[in-house]
Amino acid sequence: MVTDQRDESSSTPIRVLVAHLPAAVVERIKPMIGAQQDMLLVGEVDDHLELLLAAGDNVNVVVLGASRVRPPPGICSHLLSEYPDVKILVLETGGTAAAFYWVGVCQQSTRMKTPEALVSLIRRAYSGDSTI
Repeated sequence: MVTDQRDESSSTPIRVLVAHLPAAVVERIKPMIGAQQDMLLVGEVDDHLELLLAAGDNVNVVVLGASRVRPPPGICSHLLSEYPDVKILVLETGGTAAAFYWVGVCQQSTRMKTPEALVSLIRRAYSGDSTI
C-alpha cells in the first residue's frame, strides 16, 4: 500500500519506499523518516510485483529488506533496469549488514589520434580510470 506521510509544501524531499521489511523494523523506520525535513515516506510494500509497480518516478530511494545483502537480491536488477535513477539500500533483515546499489553512467570525451591509442583507452576503461 502506497501512502504519503507529509504534505507536498516542502521543497523536493527524498522520496523513500520501504519493501520486504519486518513490521517491527518498518514501525521504527516510519517515525525516523517522518522526522526528517528532507525526506518523505511514500509507502511500504511486501511483494515483488507491488514493489515494481510502486517504485516509479515518484521514488528516489528504495529501502529493501533481504536475507543477505551480497550478491544483490534479484529484484534489484529488475528495479534498476526499469528505474535507472532509483537508489536501493538493501538491509539484512536478520543482522546489521547493509549495501547500496545504483546505476551510474559516466561519460568523458576524447579524440583518437592514432589507432594504437585505442588499446590504451580499452585498458583505462577496464581499470575504471576516468582520466582519458
